[in-house]
Amino acid sequence: MADNTAAELLLQKLRDGECGGLDSLELAGVLGVDHQQVVGAVKSLQSLGEIIEAEQRTSKRWELNAEGQEIAESGSHEVRVLQSLPKEGLLQSELMKLPIAKVGFSKAMSNRWIRLDKAVLLPMGLPDGVSVIAWGLSLERPTMIKYGINNIRELVGHKVNLQMVYDSPVCRLDS
Repeated sequence: MADNTAAELLLQKLRDGECGGLDSLELAGVLGVDHQQVVGAVKSLQSLGEIIEAEQRTSKRWELNAEGQEIAESGSHEVRVLQSLPKEGLLQSELMKLPIAKVGFSKAMSNRWIRLDKAVLLPMGLPDGVSVIAWGLSLERPTMIKYGINNIRELVGHKVNLQMVYDSPVCRLDS
């Protein structure tokens, strides 16, 4: 389509239109031409004088590439690594033959979704039908209450005041 034809169609669309304006990208789609042809027609008409008014707009459009489409359909690489492991495990060398393994393996390991057991990768989790309740002694809270500690980081971790530990031992061993 020549620029003159694009310009004529542009003027016709503007004359027939009720909205008072057109988007060049949408118009290119309707006309089935390259967007640059429509832009060229607009600039051509602008150079003739006050025939049309145009304002430049910028728009961004995000599209999935082939890898993004694959992830949207099949899940992330680490999810697919997890799904590819049978319950009895799989040799790491076998897993690394899969195209998704190089990206997904390290992420699945760091998420602790899989574990390495003597060169066999095993999915983490419980077998079907198993329920678990965890109980613990939790001596930290009673100790905090007894010694008036408001922040657990003052009792455990790298911010512990060792002088307080020496002065107020929780357990005294008398000989």
